[in-house]
Amino acid sequence: MDKGWSNVTVQRLLLSEIHLGYITYGKTRTKRGQIEFVPEEEQIKAIGTHEKLKSQEEHEAIKERLVKNRLMNPNGRRNLFPLLGLLYFEKCGCKMQFRVAYSKSKGQYWNTLCYHHYKDGRKCEQKGKALDEEFFNALYDQVIQLDSNIIRDIEMHNNGFSDTEAIINNEDC
Repeated sequence: MDKGWSNVTVQRLLLSEIHLGYITYGKTRTKRGQIEFVPEEEQIKAIGTHEKLKSQEEHEAIKERLVKNRLMNPNGRRNLFPLLGLLYFEKCGCKMQFRVAYSKSKGQYWNTLCYHHYKDGRKCEQKGKALDEEFFNALYDQVIQLDSNIIRDIEMHNNGFSDTEAIINNEDC
C-alpha cells in the first residue's frame, strides 16, 4: 500500500550529501550484534561518479531553512496562531498557549491559556486574556515603538549593532 512521501522522507532527501556528489562509507558498524552509528570523523567520505543535483550553497540554504522551520511550532507554520512562541506570561515566564473560543457576545475569538505548574504543585495564577482589537492595537504600538527606538540608536551610534539584545536592554520601553 503506497502512502506517498512523508515529511521525514523528504527532509532526509533534502539533507542527504549524496546529492552533493559525495558517497559516505562506514556510517554504521555492528558490535556484538548491535548496530551503532560511527562518529562523522571516522566515516570515509569520497566524491562519487554520479551527477551532482545541488551546489554546496543550495545545501547550506536548505539546512538553514529546515532549522528555522524546526524552531517554529507547527501551528504557527500553518498560520493558526501567528503569535505562537512569541508571547510569554508575566508571572511565570512561560510561553502563552492559544485556543479559539466562542461566546454569544464576542463571537469567535482567541484566548490565552497558562498550563504552568510550579515545582511545589501550585498552578500559575495568571488568568488567560481574550485577544481582542485593543490587545492587537497595543501590540502593534509596542512593536512600532521598539522598532523606531532601535533605528534611532543604530543611526546615533552608526556601528550596525550586532548585539540587538544589548540595544533592547538599554531601551526605556
